Amino acid sequence: MTWTFFAPDGIGTRRLTRADLPAFLAVLHGAGLDPRSSWSGLSVLDLEAAMFAPRAGGFVAVTEGGEIIGGVGFRPDPHDPGTLTLNRLATRPEVRGQGVARRLVAEVEGVAAQEGYRRVLLAVSQVNLGVLPFYTRLGYVQTEEDYAFSSGRNGRPVVLVKPAPSFQRPAASPTHPPEKLAAGGWLLAAQKDNMTNTTQQKKLWGGRFAEATDGLVELFNASVGFDQRLAEQDIRGSLAHVAMLGQQGILTPDEVAQISDGLKAVLADIRAGAFEWRLDREDVHMNVEAALRDRIGPVAGKLHTARSRNDQVAVDFRLFTKEAALDLADGVRALRAVMLAEAEKYLPDEVILPGYTHLQVAQPILLSHWFMAYVAMLERDEGRLRDAATRMDESPLGSSALAGTPWPIDRHATAGALGFARPTANSLDGVGSRDFALEFLSAAAILGAHLSRLSEELILYSTFEFGFLTLPDSHTTGSSIMPQKKNPDVAELARGKAGRLFGNLMGLLTVVKGTPLAYNKDLQEDKEGVFDSYDTLSIVLRLYAEMLPKTVWHADVTKAAAARGYSTATDLADFLAREGVPFREAHEVVGGLVGLASRTGRHLWELEDGELRAAHPLLGADVARSLTVEESVRSRQSFGGTAPDRVREAIAAAKAALS
Repeated sequence: MTWTFFAPDGIGTRRLTRADLPAFLAVLHGAGLDPRSSWSGLSVLDLEAAMFAPRAGGFVAVTEGGEIIGGVGFRPDPHDPGTLTLNRLATRPEVRGQGVARRLVAEVEGVAAQEGYRRVLLAVSQVNLGVLPFYTRLGYVQTEEDYAFSSGRNGRPVVLVKPAPSFQRPAASPTHPPEKLAAGGWLLAAQKDNMTNTTQQKKLWGGRFAEATDGLVELFNASVGFDQRLAEQDIRGSLAHVAMLGQQGILTPDEVAQISDGLKAVLADIRAGAFEWRLDREDVHMNVEAALRDRIGPVAGKLHTARSRNDQVAVDFRLFTKEAALDLADGVRALRAVMLAEAEKYLPDEVILPGYTHLQVAQPILLSHWFMAYVAMLERDEGRLRDAATRMDESPLGSSALAGTPWPIDRHATAGALGFARPTANSLDGVGSRDFALEFLSAAAILGAHLSRLSEELILYSTFEFGFLTLPDSHTTGSSIMPQKKNPDVAELARGKAGRLFGNLMGLLTVVKGTPLAYNKDLQEDKEGVFDSYDTLSIVLRLYAEMLPKTVWHADVTKAAAARGYSTATDLADFLAREGVPFREAHEVVGGLVGLASRTGRHLWELEDGELRAAHPLLGADVARSLTVEESVRSRQSFGGTAPDRVREAIAAAKAALS
């Protein structure tokens, strides 16, 4: 039997079982860490191999309803029998700041103490250095040692150790059972976590309230678990705001200097990973302001003069979204350049690819023409992102709660200081509208659809059935059971992630559709989808820019495939039409010949002269034999067509557009 030891807050810990692995994997994937983290590629089989190796194991944190909300693993260091390594510590974002992670670390330290290990060692990836302050508070110190289980995926990790005398042992847990059962039959831990960010202080807005915020409301209401990502934008907005207050004579020069210096110091702490994010301070804005007050005293309260959190979050989010749109536009442009280079690479040899409609061979095209189709799509994608950035280039700062402010502020000054083209023209619209985020998500979803279409073609063309191309080993994976497999995981994930891009757009559309003017708490749900879409596309664009130049196309296979399926039948109909036969009549004649060839298992050029002349006197074996895929491609001379000269012109125009 596996016992769960519940603390008074209703969250318990127990040893990990194999049945827990899928839920634990979901926690790892949903932990909100950098998408480059090695966790993003883990499978249940990977977890099972690590967690159930000799002397290895793990713990999970669960709610009273049995839901797994966190987990951690441990295993001995293969090079040092006195060291127990702690790994894969993760909690769901909504329980951050409640001491769950601290409790899981304590469980591993309890194992180390019970089994006589002299220390616990862990490694922090270079892409997740923001967790270092957490471990520092728990007594872990940095060492220059190597980590035995390092994947090398994101560079050399930061290794931390903690010696045995410093181990924490919870009062009641799987590694330290209680002396008796508490009332109600639950096994309760007597020791409460003393995380500073679980201790409520008086709210900065708490003047009219007679009782403290309920603990569950505190958790439900807080957004700091994700909006701390806006810290840079928040402090930039505050610096612009306080400078303007000084310029307008609302604050004294000394007050402006104190507040500005304090904000810069807070920003330095955040960048260094030394800032303590507190759940009871709700969001990034209140965390920063409260930290400023802790640092410089009551004068920090003057920062919020002539400002509301409504216009504060609106300007932070606009800054982020505008910068994200421009960054993705640059990524799209880089991928355009890569695909343009690929088109140019395959043009001299006139590599031929079958063109499809309904996924059936339709007409032969140049491979370069295929690449240029995606160049055209990406050009529009880049344009949509840049257009969106231009439209959202307005600062809502100074709109205050919804109606503006009686203070003599200068909104044009703050807009200019923050790099906006102008302030928003209407204060209600400034704080209450999120169409800038919707437009970003719409552009992201369309870009995701284009990348998904590209992914689908690469997946199909890389199969043995098609055999048109070989994807690089560096961007494919294998099977845990079938040694022959080479799976197009990058392309498949890019295709799959289009679904979350669409979902992010539909989610925010659903949020805003019923919100009256101006600001409503519903709009707290606007950010995570934007963050996710930006992160998703950032990595997909980079992966494709790396993968496509390393992909090998098999020209002999693609040409042979282009010749199948009667792909030159339209050329035969065009020949008759050029000789004066109405096209509809020519279409019917050639359709009959295709039927004849299909029934007898032959190509059009394999039909006998008599069969061709019987269909129409203008036809003959010499005509059919002249209709090669090369001649078919070269004949498509219309603007935008696949003829080599037209593709060469398209490449030149695309290069000019990029430059």
